[in-house]
Amino acid sequence: MRITFAIVSSLLCAGLAAQPALPTIPKTGKTVQDFIPAGWDTLSQTHCDINADKQQDEVLVLRTTDEGDSSRTNRLLLILFKTNNGTYELKGYSPSAVFCISCGGSSGEPLEWVKVNGRDITIRQAGGSSWKWAYEHTFQWKEADWAFVKRIHYSYHLMKPCKPDEYLSGYKEENFLTGDVIRKKIDKKCEKTEDKKQVSIKPMRKLSDFDINKDCTDNAID
Repeated sequence: MRITFAIVSSLLCAGLAAQPALPTIPKTGKTVQDFIPAGWDTLSQTHCDINADKQQDEVLVLRTTDEGDSSRTNRLLLILFKTNNGTYELKGYSPSAVFCISCGGSSGEPLEWVKVNGRDITIRQAGGSSWKWAYEHTFQWKEADWAFVKRIHYSYHLMKPCKPDEYLSGYKEENFLTGDVIRKKIDKKCEKTEDKKQVSIKPMRKLSDFDINKDCTDNAID
């Protein structure tokens, strides 16, 4: 199973084209619209209160206005905190956390959702053809920066060789705050396996250093 999952992830990342020059995003603005550069529009917008100051913060995913189904331009992730005087501050930014539209393969749009839970932002992206894959990456507002704290990766085949509600699948969940790693599999013989272990905690990676393309290449399900 390891080879199959590695191939799925590698093929996903191998087809990415060079990215165009990135637009300049302002550090502050009077409205959310001030942060959307010319030639870009909003694909996703999530209202929240990340820093618990009773102000409505915003998590935006931007795409180019000329994006087509075959576009390989990554989207932009913007995290805006609303201040007490009603203006906004850019508190998080990444040009490499959200896949391009064609990165989902035959499944189409890979971005499924963006959710905010307290100080955590989780982005779920999925795609594939007969072999389906999905990633959930969680970033936490921690010490005035965004830390990459959790990753879930799973893959499954559309064929149902086992029970009607079971897919041939693999699942890997990594918590970088605790070092906990959980793996689950259903193999071709319909045998289920699950193991849990704890690994050493490494220095936190930041959102500013995160690259979804490299992450999916380096982290196949074992």
